[in-house]
Amino acid sequence: MKRLSVTYKKSLRHPKASEEERRIFQQKIEGYEREAASSFTLMKAALRTIYYARMAMRQWVNAPMA
Repeated sequence: MKRLSVTYKKSLRHPKASEEERRIFQQKIEGYEREAASSFTLMKAALRTIYYARMAMRQWVNAPMA
Protein backbone atom coordinates (compact mmCIF):
# COMPACT_ATOMS: atom_id res chain seq x y z
CA MET A 1 0.00 0.00 0.00
CA LYS A 2 2.90 2.36 0.68
CA ARG A 3 4.30 1.80 -2.80
CA LEU A 4 0.95 2.76 -4.29
CA SER A 5 0.70 5.77 -1.93
CA VAL A 6 -2.64 4.53 -0.72
CA THR A 7 -3.64 5.64 2.76
CA TYR A 8 -6.52 4.66 4.94
CA LYS A 9 -8.15 6.25 7.92
CA LYS A 10 -7.88 4.43 11.20
CA SER A 11 -11.05 3.50 13.00
CA LEU A 12 -11.97 5.79 15.89
CA ARG A 13 -13.43 2.92 17.91
CA HIS A 14 -11.67 -0.03 19.48
CA PRO A 15 -12.64 -3.23 17.63
CA LYS A 16 -13.37 -5.14 20.85
CA ALA A 17 -15.33 -2.37 22.60
CA SER A 18 -18.76 -3.33 23.90
CA GLU A 19 -21.39 -0.68 24.56
CA GLU A 20 -23.30 -2.97 26.94
CA GLU A 21 -20.23 -3.74 29.08
CA ARG A 22 -19.34 -0.04 29.16
CA ARG A 23 -22.84 0.87 30.36
CA ILE A 24 -22.71 -1.78 33.12
CA PHE A 25 -19.28 -0.54 34.22
CA GLN A 26 -20.47 3.07 34.37
CA GLN A 27 -23.52 2.08 36.44
CA LYS A 28 -21.27 0.27 38.93
CA ILE A 29 -19.03 3.34 39.23
CA GLU A 30 -22.03 5.60 39.80
CA GLY A 31 -23.30 3.25 42.52
CA TYR A 32 -19.93 3.30 44.26
CA GLU A 33 -19.84 7.11 44.09
CA ARG A 34 -23.35 7.40 45.58
CA GLU A 35 -22.43 4.96 48.34
CA ALA A 36 -19.25 6.89 49.13
CA ALA A 37 -21.14 10.21 49.19
CA SER A 38 -23.76 8.86 51.61
CA SER A 39 -21.07 7.35 53.85
CA PHE A 40 -19.20 10.66 53.87
CA THR A 41 -22.37 12.56 54.82
CA LEU A 42 -23.04 10.10 57.64
CA MET A 43 -19.46 10.44 58.88
CA LYS A 44 -19.71 14.25 58.86
CA ALA A 45 -22.92 14.11 60.90
CA ALA A 46 -21.36 11.76 63.44
CA LEU A 47 -18.28 13.94 63.85
CA ARG A 48 -20.42 17.05 64.22
CA THR A 49 -22.48 15.33 66.93
CA ILE A 50 -19.34 14.26 68.80
CA TYR A 51 -17.95 17.79 68.55
CA TYR A 52 -21.09 19.37 70.02
CA ALA A 53 -21.28 16.73 72.75
CA ARG A 54 -17.68 17.43 73.78
CA MET A 55 -18.33 21.18 73.81
CA ALA A 56 -21.39 20.67 76.03
CA MET A 57 -19.36 18.50 78.40
CA ARG A 58 -16.65 21.17 78.66
CA GLN A 59 -19.24 23.80 79.50
CA TRP A 60 -20.81 21.50 82.10
CA VAL A 61 -17.43 20.65 83.66
CA ASN A 62 -16.26 24.27 83.68
CA ALA A 63 -19.57 25.60 85.03
CA PRO A 64 -19.30 27.23 88.47
CA MET A 65 -20.65 25.14 91.32
CA ALA A 66 -23.59 26.65 93.16
